[in-house]
Order: sequence, then C-alpha cells, then structure tokens
Amino acid sequence: MGQARDNGADGGTRVQEWREAETRYRTVIEQSPLSIHVFEPEGRTLLANSSWNELWNLEEGEEPEGTSIFDDAQMRATGLLPYIETSMAEGPVKPPPLYYDPARTGREGEPRWLQAFVYPVNDDAGNVREVTLIIEDVTERKALEDKLAYQAYHDPLTGLPNRALLLDRLEQALKRVERQGGLSRVAVLFTDLDNFKLVNDSLGHEAGDHLLVEVAGRISSCLRPEDTVARLGGDEFVVLLEGVAGVAEATAVAERISRELDAPFALRGQEVFVTTSTGIVLGGPDNAEDLLRDADVAMYRSKESGKDRHEVYEADMRARTAKRLGLEGDMRRAVERGCEEFVVRYQPLIDTATGRTSGLEALVRWEHPERGLVSPSDFIPLAEETGMIIAIGRRVLREACSRARDWSSLGPGGRGIEVSVNLSARQFRDPGLLEDVARVLGETGLRPGALTLEVTEGILTEDTPVVLATVQYLGLLGVKLAIDDFGTGYSSLAHVKRFPVDYLKIDRSIVSGIEEDPRDEAIVSAAITLAHALGERVVAEGVETEGQLARLRELGCEVAQGFHFSRPLDGEALAAWLDAGK
Repeated sequence: MGQARDNGADGGTRVQEWREAETRYRTVIEQSPLSIHVFEPEGRTLLANSSWNELWNLEEGEEPEGTSIFDDAQMRATGLLPYIETSMAEGPVKPPPLYYDPARTGREGEPRWLQAFVYPVNDDAGNVREVTLIIEDVTERKALEDKLAYQAYHDPLTGLPNRALLLDRLEQALKRVERQGGLSRVAVLFTDLDNFKLVNDSLGHEAGDHLLVEVAGRISSCLRPEDTVARLGGDEFVVLLEGVAGVAEATAVAERISRELDAPFALRGQEVFVTTSTGIVLGGPDNAEDLLRDADVAMYRSKESGKDRHEVYEADMRARTAKRLGLEGDMRRAVERGCEEFVVRYQPLIDTATGRTSGLEALVRWEHPERGLVSPSDFIPLAEETGMIIAIGRRVLREACSRARDWSSLGPGGRGIEVSVNLSARQFRDPGLLEDVARVLGETGLRPGALTLEVTEGILTEDTPVVLATVQYLGLLGVKLAIDDFGTGYSSLAHVKRFPVDYLKIDRSIVSGIEEDPRDEAIVSAAITLAHALGERVVAEGVETEGQLARLRELGCEVAQGFHFSRPLDGEALAAWLDAGK
C-alpha cells in the first residue's frame, strides 16, 4: 500500500510538472514578438499566439483554434503551403521572403514581406506529431536591403546604373551574342564631358552636379528601352547598345547624343554649352572589362584629336595608350623627384628695328634619362591633363626669373633682360598662381615689369570672375600679360579690349604665309593695327626668313622670334649670345 501511494504521488508530481512546463511553453510563445502557429499534420490548429492574430489582422471570432491551416485563404495567398508540405516530408524549411498582399484575400492593409520558418516535431517512431510555423514581418528590413542593393548598383547622383551593374549587363549581353552565333554585336560608347572641371571651378560643384543629372537625362532620351546608360563617376558616361549590326549604327547613336547635348544648359542663371568626347568599340563575344577599357582608350584618342568628336577603337590605340601610361608614370616620378628632369630653354625675342635681343621666351623641355629629349607635344598636354603642369610650371617660372635676374646687366641699355613664361589654362585657373608669382618675384629679386606671362586667347574667352580677378591682380603686381597664338582661337574684339594686355603674339601658322598668301598678310596687318589701337605691342612667332622679317617690319610689328634668329638655347649658350651683343 505504501509503495502504491508513493507511485501515485510520483505520478501526480509528474503531471504537475508537465502542466507547469506547458504553462511556461505557452507563456513563452504568447510573449514572443514573432507570430507562432502550432498545428497537427492534418492542419488542425493547436496553438496560435496573439502576434499571429495581429499579423493577419484577425478580429474576435476569427482566431485559428479549431480550424485547418490548409483551408486558410491568407496562407494560400502567401504561397506558404507547399513549403509546409515539404517540411513535413523532409524536415525544417526556411523559405525565401514571401510577398503577401491582403487585397488578394479581400482584406485591408499594406502589402508585406514575410520570412517563415517551418519546424516539424516527430514522435519516437519518427512520425510528424506537430508542426511549428514561425513568421517574422521583414518588410522594413527587406526595404532596407533593397535600398542597399540598389545603391550598390546605381549612381547616387543620377540614378543610372554604376560600373558594377554595367559590367554585369555587358557580360550578359556578350553571352547572348555567343549563343546567337555572332549574328549581331554589342557596342560600347564611352563618353566624357569636355572641360567639365571648368564648370565646377567657375559655377561650383552644385551646379556641376545639376549639369550631370541633366546630361544623364538627355543621353537616356536618345536610347531604346533595351539599351543601358551608366555613369562611372565624375563626368564619364557609358552607353551599352545590343543587337548592333555594325559601326555605322553605333556612330549614329553617338551623333544623336551629341546633337541632343547641343542645346545650352541653364546653370545659375547662365547658359552653359556642353561638348563630349566619345570612344566607340564593337564586340562580341569578348571580355567585358576589355571592351570597356578599349572604349576608354578610344575616348582619350578623341580628346587628343581635339575633343567634341567620336573615335572608333582601333587595335593600335592600345599600344599608344600603353606608351602614354608609361610616359605618365615617368612624369609623375620626375615630378616627385623635384622636376629636375624638366629644363628651361630660351628663345630670343628680337627688336625688329634694331635687330637686338629685347627679351626671351622660356620654353620647358623634358630630358628623360632613358627616352632622351621628349617632345613638348607629347608631354605638355599630358601634364596639363593630369595636373602635373602645376608643379612643372612652378619650376619653369622660378628658373626663368632667376636666370633673368642674373642676366639683368646684359639687356639693351642696361635695363635688364625681360622674360616671358607660358601659362596653360590649368595653371591660370590654379588658386595658388598669384601667390606663386609674387613669391618667386620676391625670392629672385626680378623686377615685376621684367616678367611677362603668356596665356592663350581661349582662357580670356571664359570671362569668369576668377579670370578677371587673376588678370587684375597680376596687373597690380606689375607683371605684363601677353595673348599667345593670337588668331588660332575664338576670342572676340570685346575680350581683347576688356583685358589689360601688353603684347599680342601672332601665331606662326599665320606668319608663315605672309609672303605668299595675301589673306595671311591681311590678318597680320589687321592684328597689328588692332594691337596698336589698344596700346599693345606685337610679337610675331615662327619667323624663318629674311623676307618674313622685312614684311613684318613694314607692317609695324615691333618684335619677332623664330629659327631665323635662333633656336631655343640653354643657359650657357644664351649667356654667350647676350655677351656677343646680339
């Protein structure tokens, strides 16, 4: 009897423990923020917490107890039922996030993304005893993931595809070309805005961003729905065309884009005109990265050829680009070592009346330790494009001013020798230019009036506050200003009149024909008359014959330079030239 009472007591204790465990189990489930539904293999509901009812917007009387989950319209609308059946046959299942729209079941509410977890519970015999379905509302997380995924493949400024998405689409397009046996090809157009930096420098980065957005819209308007336009960063855009028959079709698109960009853009109350340089390459099947690189190479070729144009990729362009990259690397190392490889040569400026030296033009040359003397036409545009012209220009300015100060007793009448130094567009817009000029004059002791800075007429046509302020401050310093290569650019009389210029330098391309071509002579004569009317002196460049010099003298040109007098000389040769009284 005692033993029976003990067994009864033990049984009662176990029942009590089971009840307490069940209470804890239900409490945990009820308090869970996740929506939990426990049901039998046949679908009859055993347990559902309040979060479940809230998830499905169930009103009083709609609780799932006693119903079958397989008959639930909202379950069918989510597409969960096949995953539940799979779980009961194979084990736990985690489906991908599922999209649920209450409107499909006639209910109100916003569409949501749901992440489900299905866990079958087996008995000792291995048969499914019950199934636990857990659902989490991941709508906000999914929205964030979608946003991050979009940002990973799109340009944040324009909303266009970025490089990663472009390469993915290009790779897919090339695979389609391969499957089709090469019946059609893809074309890549690599487009870069010409002189975009000028917009940023003169109107500000906000205006530059606005311009990029507008350009993106105009390019997109020129394309078919199946085409892609991407922004790689900065002012670089790439267009991917599929199903292209040949080069003519690709160039027609490039020309259409160019025409669309012809109309001015309104930025900060100003009309801004945009031109582009575009490289075109056809491919298929090829490597996506290689195609993009080749289009980039062709784009740079179009810039080197004068901008505002397009170039179709040719095989030898890659070799030229490799040479250019090698030259750029050598130049960067030379600049890092203090620009000592860049030397200055001086070409005498001759007074046409006396035949004596009235000044010098400082010309930079690159004495490469392995390549020898590098042509200025090869390295100066590269230095300008990369910005290394700033450091090189500082060295030339200091060297020229220092030498001119050393030769101060050798000038005509003992007044000292004057020196001219060329400034590129990038140098002229450099914020540190004025400080550099003032510092060099102070440290070398050169008289400010003995220094002339030469700029191309294209710089003056920019007519921006920065240009105006720079010209005015140089005048306050006492430095002279010359318009270089006059007659080859786009300056108007209004621009020439507006700026306080001391010299007008007539380009060699016009001077060379003064003896044979009446039109060249008329241009030279008009330029001299204009300069004199504005109180400026005239320098003729590229004089190579006595006949050219005689005609220039007759027309009233005061100064001439060219091989007729002397080639550019190094410091030692020039000192000898000046000592000889030339």
